[in-house]
Amino acid sequence: MMPELTKKADIKEARRLLLISQQVAGKLYDIHLTGAREDAFRSPMQLFGRLSALASDLNSAVDFAPTNQQGEVHNVLNNRLTTIENQFNELLNSDVKAFNKQLEKSRHKIDIEKKS
Repeated sequence: MMPELTKKADIKEARRLLLISQQVAGKLYDIHLTGAREDAFRSPMQLFGRLSALASDLNSAVDFAPTNQQGEVHNVLNNRLTTIENQFNELLNSDVKAFNKQLEKSRHKIDIEKKS
């Protein structure tokens, strides 16, 4: 939950964190989807879509082992996912914590509940 901010420095940092979080989320899925049929043609498929496509390919050929190419694609996508996960953790564990320290001076705090 985001408190109402009044200090310019707090607002500027909140906007910076919003931009970073949108960039991280945008690597996983298209954050600009409108639900229109043409959405798939507007921007490239992001990581979640690529993983879903790979899973669909693997599930459609259940009688056969994955091909070498599918294994290579899995490794590439898994590495990308690990990179994005690290960026997300950096955002939470470093940037948001630092912002919370900044907000304590203004008597505000961002509550983060991590669900497992």
